Amino acid sequence: MAAAEPGVRGAVIRGAFYLWRGAGFVLARPILWPLLIWPMLINAAILAALAAAAVLWVPGLLDRLLPSPSGWGHLLYWPAVVLAWVLVGLLLVLTFYLSAILLAGPFYGRLSQRMLEILRGAPVETPGGLWFNVVAPALNTLRRLGWVVLLMPLSFVPVAGLLVGPIIGSFFVAMEFLDFPLDTLSPPPGFAARRRYAWRHRWEALGFGAMAMVSMAVPLVDLAVAPFAAAGATLFFHEHPEKDVGKSEMSESP
Repeated sequence: MAAAEPGVRGAVIRGAFYLWRGAGFVLARPILWPLLIWPMLINAAILAALAAAAVLWVPGLLDRLLPSPSGWGHLLYWPAVVLAWVLVGLLLVLTFYLSAILLAGPFYGRLSQRMLEILRGAPVETPGGLWFNVVAPALNTLRRLGWVVLLMPLSFVPVAGLLVGPIIGSFFVAMEFLDFPLDTLSPPPGFAARRRYAWRHRWEALGFGAMAMVSMAVPLVDLAVAPFAAAGATLFFHEHPEKDVGKSEMSESP
């Protein structure tokens, strides 16, 4: 067991560096910058809209849901306000994340395609059409979100729950960004195949997802993290190529 620990630790660290390696790859190639700038502008617009909504509507909504306390009610009022704002903050972060992925997703997909063409020195043909570019990625995201919702109660387990939540979130984020390079396969692998691919490389995926998730929690930095994470996931996929997905798995419907 002790001999395995350095290998696991090393894999997690290697996975974490994929984010910064992806950033370095894109920044060193001006031809890729438009695929970085447009998602950043979209993310900034989404963030501004969510911030405006929070400032304009949330205080009034909380006033209606949490009326002014009387008597002993003041002992519970402020903890309830703090909890409500925490929940609102989590909802806004989730909304920003999902909106950024879905709206800027076509740019991330194109970024993965162009990066693979540069890395391989050959054209990469990707499936086209509304289903492969919009509908299937959205369905995969919703499926992953469903798994997160099902597994999240484990995060309330005493002591162990402190690790379970971040691990689930990190793996979810890694799978989300690995979608973009996996979508370059023809035909794209099904949801179960994607999950098995990420699980096969779980320690590196965990490190990659954890670094991306922590970086996305930093204000302003979060605007650039998503395209850099898509680039990092592409390097991840290039170094763990499509033969790892398995031919039988590639034939699944999205």
